[in-house]
Amino acid sequence: MPQNGASYKIMIVSNRKQALAEFADTLSQEGRHEIAWAQTGEAALNLAKEKIFQMVVVDHELADTTTGKLCKDLLDVNALINTVAVSELSPEDFHEEYEGLGILSHLPLEPGAEDANAVLEKLSGLAFILTD
Repeated sequence: MPQNGASYKIMIVSNRKQALAEFADTLSQEGRHEIAWAQTGEAALNLAKEKIFQMVVVDHELADTTTGKLCKDLLDVNALINTVAVSELSPEDFHEEYEGLGILSHLPLEPGAEDANAVLEKLSGLAFILTD
């Protein structure tokens, strides 16, 4: 859990709600963080234009775009947005594939509670740096 007591708006872009359920439930625990779901890249971009999200979790397979393209497009909408990507790539291959996109973290295909807490800690650390 974030140590600074912040609450975040988090978007999850996936059509695999069941596979990400434990992860999403942990993020929304205690009702502190607002979770929005989008099933496509287009829907995610539309939501990002309407509301400011502190973090967007991008799943590895989307019907209308790739992870890299969506992360880049989200940065075009809001340069301060933090992205996290679900990927089957090894950490080394992930870094090679997505280097330069500013992706905050790499998640396994079925992230759980531990993964959710880890990304919240990273986000909390960034928020602390930006506000102090």
